Amino acid sequence: MLRKILRIGKWLLAAVLVVLVAVIVVLHTAWGRELLRKRIEAALQDSFPGSTVGRLEGSVFTTLEVSDLKLAGAGGKPFVTVGYAKVDVGIVPLVTKHVRVDRLVLDDVYVDPDAQPPAKPSVGPSSPPSWSIELWSLAVHRAHIVLPDNDVTGLDVAGSVFLPAGGTLTAIVAAKGVWRGQSFEADAYSRKGAV
Repeated sequence: MLRKILRIGKWLLAAVLVVLVAVIVVLHTAWGRELLRKRIEAALQDSFPGSTVGRLEGSVFTTLEVSDLKLAGAGGKPFVTVGYAKVDVGIVPLVTKHVRVDRLVLDDVYVDPDAQPPAKPSVGPSSPPSWSIELWSLAVHRAHIVLPDNDVTGLDVAGSVFLPAGGTLTAIVAAKGVWRGQSFEADAYSRKGAV
């Protein structure tokens, strides 16, 4: 009886390993990345109808590169567009409800806050997040933010953001750009809501 259980256990483990290897191989093919791109695009439709993801390259296990990301806003106007994004995510910490982004680089970003889609009404008070989020290295290059009185152009941002499960946001950010024809540089540190 014990031999039969061990034999079944070995075959079950072998089957799981074969499926896991197949998933890894598929995600490293053009077909697998296209499947993932379509799933990401479909997931965006609930909050940002009309959004598109241009192309995925790289590996979901190391560095994933995204080209031509467009989040649609109110009336289909572009809310956020990103020409190119590179993200390094730790896969293993996801098992423990921990999102660890080692690096996020965004190039050629356009943001129009007026095009932001309306917020969905909340049913009741929200509970604190059960996931921890760590964004160790954030870099934004050549961003353009549309403002009512004047746009911010040539914006470059570098920083880190941390949000522990049930905790408060901590962020360290440095930015430089052009606003109202004047160059500016700014640094900020925020912990527990205080800047």
